[in-house]
Amino acid sequence: MDCEADVLKDNTDVKVYAVKGSDEIELYDEDGVDEEKDAIEFTWDGTDDDDEYVDAGTWTIEFRTTVAGTTLTSGITRKIEYQTPRIDEFLISKDKLDNDLDETAFALFRLEDEGSVTLRYLVDGDEDDEIVEDMEVEADIWYAVEIDGSGFDYEDDLDIQLVASNLVKEDESTKKSVSFDLSEEKTSSSKANVTNDYIFPPVSECNGEEMQIGYDLEDAGDVLVTIHRGKSGSGSKVAEVADLKEQSSGSYSIPWDCEDSNGNSLSSGFYTYKIVSKYKSTDTEEGIFVVGNVGDVDGGSSSGGQDPTDPDPTDSNPPVSSEDRCANFTDVNENSPYCPALEWARSAGVIQGYADGRFGLFDPINRVELLKVALEANDLGQGSATGSLGYSDVISGAWYMGYLKRGQELGIFVGDGGKATARPGDTVNKVEALKIALESARVSTGYQISSIPARYADVNSTDWFFPYVGESDKYALFDSVGAGNLFTPGALVNRGDVVQMLHRLHNAGVLN
Repeated sequence: MDCEADVLKDNTDVKVYAVKGSDEIELYDEDGVDEEKDAIEFTWDGTDDDDEYVDAGTWTIEFRTTVAGTTLTSGITRKIEYQTPRIDEFLISKDKLDNDLDETAFALFRLEDEGSVTLRYLVDGDEDDEIVEDMEVEADIWYAVEIDGSGFDYEDDLDIQLVASNLVKEDESTKKSVSFDLSEEKTSSSKANVTNDYIFPPVSECNGEEMQIGYDLEDAGDVLVTIHRGKSGSGSKVAEVADLKEQSSGSYSIPWDCEDSNGNSLSSGFYTYKIVSKYKSTDTEEGIFVVGNVGDVDGGSSSGGQDPTDPDPTDSNPPVSSEDRCANFTDVNENSPYCPALEWARSAGVIQGYADGRFGLFDPINRVELLKVALEANDLGQGSATGSLGYSDVISGAWYMGYLKRGQELGIFVGDGGKATARPGDTVNKVEALKIALESARVSTGYQISSIPARYADVNSTDWFFPYVGESDKYALFDSVGAGNLFTPGALVNRGDVVQMLHRLHNAGVLN
């Protein structure tokens, strides 16, 4: 509040107060003010002497002047109001979780007004742990915060409460609660049981951002993944993401371009992913996600395991400052031992990182991601793919189909012999990574893969990967091996490992 006033005589002593009942706050105090236009000028930000915002209501700005011993008082009234933020939407992406399986979900919310948000658990109606506190949000923007049931029991009566408060006056707030059910996942020997299902991100603008639909399959079976309009899988189907036959048990993450069956980006609104597995009988899991204007997504060990955009799940460090970043990735410091490899790979167009600016050094890498970076590192690009290329477990039109096509054409990627499966979302171990990288180099440059004698107790000359391990030893492609002179060929590699391996091959002159 800006205040201006004149005095009618020179040498006037002036004090100004904000007054409401017995409350009185001094705003201005100056002796000997002379007559002139706007002789008194000050600003009141609505706080008291303790820098706390005053209560709402009618306040009087009272001017007290003293001239030649005579005190005069005048004033004007001003009404102070604080807007109470209104909650537009608040729901949970999955309202039933098995916390013993480390399943998680997301609280999805949007306010009609800007405000500060607190999310907390309520147990039997009483406040318990806070999930997030004082999260500032904008109006008409979707936000998502990860929740789980760790620390609670199946029998607990659990709710999630959202408190939306005025940014400066916390007691001006609105509350809303939704139920959150913890229950044991019922498994059956007649079902290919689906657990730990998720979609990430759970709020999206669908403007070219790739989403990931993940799940664990406890037993082999057929799996159908579809997208439906609305808050239930009974809504109209808008897209079929995957139709996989005889999928083996394991953890899966399926990329999806957020487009409907006609190739159009989804319009704003609520949608539900639906995962149906079938063995002798069916098992169905589903969860809600939102398309609209998006703010932050807080949290991220998305239910099926590793969050697709989270770097090291054991690393709780904040994002790296812009001046200390490696290759401009928000989660990699310039002092990281991986930094030279990342800078080379990014400048060469081998990698781009995630849409949120992170690279995810310690994220697992799957088979089609490995194929992509190996082909790009050797300037082999991708082919023009139509249909399923003969694989029963791929998604026609998915981003990786062009790379699978090129891999097929060059004999670098042949899938699983006799099974017509590519397993695009499966993780990759050391020897699989070596084979794809070295075979890509062979096709690109004519590089010859020799059979250098293996020095590891767990690598035999009869193993199919024997020559690839020899090349790895020759160029020190991996920093560590197992204890006791072991190579550990089945150990999984992550994104950082693969970029490091390709960079070392580049430095050795093996890559194109």
